[in-house]
Amino acid sequence: MFKCVKVILAAALFMSVSGANAAFITYTSESAWDTAVGASTVEDFNSITSVTSFTTTPLTVGNLTLSGFTPNHPDFNKVFQTDPYFSFTSSHVNFATSNVVGDQFRIDFGTGVSAWGATIANLEPVRGSSFTAFDSNDVALGTMNAYNASNNAFHGFELTSGEIASYIVFNANTVDEFAGLDDAKFVTADAAVPEPGSMLIFGLGLLGLGYIRRRKAA
Repeated sequence: MFKCVKVILAAALFMSVSGANAAFITYTSESAWDTAVGASTVEDFNSITSVTSFTTTPLTVGNLTLSGFTPNHPDFNKVFQTDPYFSFTSSHVNFATSNVVGDQFRIDFGTGVSAWGATIANLEPVRGSSFTAFDSNDVALGTMNAYNASNNAFHGFELTSGEIASYIVFNANTVDEFAGLDDAKFVTADAAVPEPGSMLIFGLGLLGLGYIRRRKAA
């Protein structure tokens, strides 16, 4: 019986650890992302009708809160209505980052998401541009690397193992990396609820621990 309990505990531990690994899938096709995640919400930023900066004060637009820093170029880390640099035709986000600690563009989600994507312009693969998603405990869930430096390329990700992204951060290996973003799409997710199988494993683990304690006490 004691050996059996040890086996159950080992299996429960293994499965709980294995289940904690995030399945982070990236997409370069918007249609493929749409098919994979199903219904989503789109934030087109058109509710912002004048140039609005988020360099010193975060800006909340729907489920997204944008924050950044003051870059060398004055036209970034702001929401613009016209586009002198990329090929957006309506309100959009111009953002910047650098390799200086603290100089990052960040998007926080009011309600966590299981999938996110956007039309992004001017991400430079040679500069190490990427987005990293984090959960509410600041654990990195995965990184979405730049793959195309041209205008209006879709970048998206999906979490498929129950993880929830609380925010994403844009990173680059060089100082003053600039890009644009529009039509952010996301799928909101409630706090993860343990599956019945996980609850069973957890219960068996507690049962085993109780048995071991009683055995030691005897």
